[in-house]
Amino acid sequence: MFCTNCGTQIPPHAAFCTACGHHQRAIRSTPQNPGALKWIVPINVSVLSVLSCYSGLLSLAFFILILPSFAAIIFGVLALGELKRKPHLSGVARAWIGIVSGSVSLLFGAFVLYSLFSS
Repeated sequence: MFCTNCGTQIPPHAAFCTACGHHQRAIRSTPQNPGALKWIVPINVSVLSVLSCYSGLLSLAFFILILPSFAAIIFGVLALGELKRKPHLSGVARAWIGIVSGSVSLLFGAFVLYSLFSS
């Protein structure tokens, strides 16, 4: 990094220049690798994969509700198809999370309903 006033090389993230004492403004840049931020803020992500993931998590939270399980599986399959057609989007992991969690919830809910009504 270089001083914006005199051009002297200074340490990265220095608040003041070591040569002239000029205050350095913080240069804001977007991270090249957002890491965990991409899981919080869905940018360039298939909307269907986000819906699948949230429906799957909702179905895991409430096993007896079968509708979110079906929604998670359907949205997940549709999202995988969309992601094949639009490779610039991301969201494959979210789609699979929705499919798997919806399937687990559906199987568990069916087992609970079967055990309740079979006795």
